[in-house]
Amino acid sequence: MRYVLMPQAIRNALPALVNHSVSLFKNSSLAMAIGAAELTHAVEGDREPELPRLRVLPAGDACCTWLISLLIMAVGAWLGRRYRVAAAR
Repeated sequence: MRYVLMPQAIRNALPALVNHSVSLFKNSSLAMAIGAAELTHAVEGDREPELPRLRVLPAGDACCTWLISLLIMAVGAWLGRRYRVAAAR
């Protein structure tokens, strides 16, 4: 079963699994609860009046989300190449 059925099942389920994993990461309740407005408000509340505003924080958050999503997709692409049909190589 491990050598016959599992590679076929993984090959068929992998694209949907990667898409759902990225969607779950992007739409998780923690990521939705901590939005850009809450982060900038928290930063503005703690800063000194003479310091410039931090406007880089939402961009940094978006970049981290983008990089983690790319990492999930890269792992999915690697698994897709690993379980590709031998005749298609």
